[in-house]
Amino acid sequence: MKLTGKAKEQFEEWLRESGYLLSFYECPHSMQWGVYQDWADSLGEELYISKDGVRWFWALDYRYSDGYAESLPQARNAALESLNDLINQTV
Repeated sequence: MKLTGKAKEQFEEWLRESGYLLSFYECPHSMQWGVYQDWADSLGEELYISKDGVRWFWALDYRYSDGYAESLPQARNAALESLNDLINQTV
């Protein structure tokens, strides 16, 4: 999942201010996820992932687009896509 529009602009500005921009895109996806979570926290949002038996549950602050995915990467992408859509709709 890649951010788009205003969400991408805001994220990359936050990365620059945090000193992460150059190294972020070189990190493995699992490490990038932690940076996305820090960014979401700075916006007052929470990217939430949990495993429920065999499936992965994902949510944005337990209130937006809750759903299930078959794998952890799919759940991460879905949660990030939900945040991306929320930011792009409200800006």
